[in-house]
Amino acid sequence: MSEQDYRRVLDSLLDPLMIFAPVADVEGRLADLVCRQVNPAACDYLGVTDDELVGSQASADFPDDVLTRLLRWCTEVRRTGAPLALDGETIASLRDGSTRWIDIRITPVAEEFAVTWRDTTSRHTAAAHLAESEERFRILAENSTDVVLRTGPNGTIEWVSPSVTEILGYQPGDLLGRRMPDLMHPQDLQKLFVQMKDLQASGRQGGGFSARIRTATDRWLWMSGVGRVLTDDDGAIIGGIDALRDIQAEHNMSVALRESEAHFRLLALHSADVVAQLTTDGRFAWVSPSAEEMLHVPARSLLGRAVTEIVHPGDRAQLSAQLQATLDDSVSAPSTVRVETAGGDYRWVEASLHRIAPETPSSAAVVIRLRDVDEAVRAYRDLSRSERRFRTAMQSAPIGMAVSDLDDRITEANPALGLMLGHERSWLQHQRLTDIVDKRDVDTVVDMHDELFSGRIDAIRREVRLRRADDTPVWVDLALAIVRDDDWEPLSFVAQALDITASREARASLEYLADHDPLTGAKNRRSFIGQLASALDTRADVSGGLCVLYADLDGLKTINDELGHAAGDDLIRTVARRFDRALRTTDVLGRIGGDEFAALLKPVADADEAAELATGILASIAEPIDIEDRTLVPSLSIGLACAEPADDPETLLRRADGALYRAKHAGGHRLSH
Repeated sequence: MSEQDYRRVLDSLLDPLMIFAPVADVEGRLADLVCRQVNPAACDYLGVTDDELVGSQASADFPDDVLTRLLRWCTEVRRTGAPLALDGETIASLRDGSTRWIDIRITPVAEEFAVTWRDTTSRHTAAAHLAESEERFRILAENSTDVVLRTGPNGTIEWVSPSVTEILGYQPGDLLGRRMPDLMHPQDLQKLFVQMKDLQASGRQGGGFSARIRTATDRWLWMSGVGRVLTDDDGAIIGGIDALRDIQAEHNMSVALRESEAHFRLLALHSADVVAQLTTDGRFAWVSPSAEEMLHVPARSLLGRAVTEIVHPGDRAQLSAQLQATLDDSVSAPSTVRVETAGGDYRWVEASLHRIAPETPSSAAVVIRLRDVDEAVRAYRDLSRSERRFRTAMQSAPIGMAVSDLDDRITEANPALGLMLGHERSWLQHQRLTDIVDKRDVDTVVDMHDELFSGRIDAIRREVRLRRADDTPVWVDLALAIVRDDDWEPLSFVAQALDITASREARASLEYLADHDPLTGAKNRRSFIGQLASALDTRADVSGGLCVLYADLDGLKTINDELGHAAGDDLIRTVARRFDRALRTTDVLGRIGGDEFAALLKPVADADEAAELATGILASIAEPIDIEDRTLVPSLSIGLACAEPADDPETLLRRADGALYRAKHAGGHRLSH
């Protein structure tokens, strides 16, 4: 592929891509990166031009935290020679500083690194919005009857269900920004205020009321309502939910039945939304006026028609069976069916039937009440779909997931968890969660459960070990959340386990490399000086003094020139190994430079004891070694300095280095102090 073709492919990528060349420090470690190539998608994402990026250093283009992680990742790629994939990383946007979620991939390309990423912020945001939406639908499902309103913390209406148009004649937008008392009859307000004071005094979160509500045509409509206060996690009021049901028919019935026959009193007793009297063959004999508001047809147009004519074809058999059961047994269980409106749409209603005791069997009649539950049914169905989505997501999730009951027994487990642990899902579903946890971490998981039961938090994360089927441990990032019902009672636990074994091993390796010389395994210069400083600070608290040996490997340059640097590295490793074996367990060995070592001797009685140790080291080092078919006799020059009261690490090392200088000039392979 030509350079031009390669460039076209690079420019056509939808994901941002940058190619970096490494910049090493004097010790060969990765210290910075230089941008060699960049595609338009990366320029657009970062908000800079191609000319600004190409040739610039990453330390000048990226914040320190991003640069630190990028260098760490590239170091890992260079060490392993394998691509690195990281999902769910967060960075600060170079455009506006906002937090962005990305999935990043780093691939070695010769001596360079190809870095590409994909912004997944919208996916994380959508998940958060979905959780919030589901919670609101649950509230609607438990409160909705006819008209549902949501108010904000200042009492103004922020949302109204579409049914307000059918019941009160308003468009939902007409009521936004208004307050509920503005819609109520003045004579009903005083009673409502008394109810609200009683509610506040009792500490309850909700209650019922009835009042006349002004319609869009300035009529007053009797409605019953259920109000509920919404609070945040800290108990502060953030708004409320009010559900209103048309009880005009009930109100009219209650007035009329005081002056009418007993069977009309029974009609009023059962009235809620649409109340009607049916003949024994299921035809309308009387219909309440509220049918006009629910079905958009005059009540009189229903007289003589079979009730099943206005019911959805799929629900007719259900309602017919309910009618027959009522005629046979006087009562029947309510059912939920769809009824047709004048516009051809269907609304979900709850149908309740009750038989009127006749004077003769042939004159039996039935009272039917149709309550509009369309909002509640649709909200419930949304929740059911949400549950199905959760189960689908759980089964297809790439990380291990499990649901357990309050006794910690696993009731559901996804395939990823079985694959991670080497167990069949059927086996997992008979275990307790703590049964698959490494014994060393069982107490941690028990504490996590206790924290969730306390109610102080809803979710908790810890790094723990699980046990595979072969009894080997696997490190996981365990996220445990508690599921509660509407009364805040615990129902179950949801556990998510992300395998972090590889990342922990990589982290341990990086932590080791941060303090040790990669060639010899000895402490590196920074770590050695840190230990020396600590020893100097605490020497008053321990018995014995401390001394430092500063050593230089004699003739290393000649070995490198004659046999190559690989042979020189072998020699350095051998000398370091012999040096370390000659030290005591309380001593510390460090590699200070290319051919320079330092040893911290503690405790020592005096310089003579330190010199005796150094002499033993010289003898250990001088054993012959075969490298590249040649027998070499390594030798060291050592400078010795013992700590004085005013010494700091640099001063003590400088004095030991001076002694080393004298040993080298005296011919090497000797100790000077």
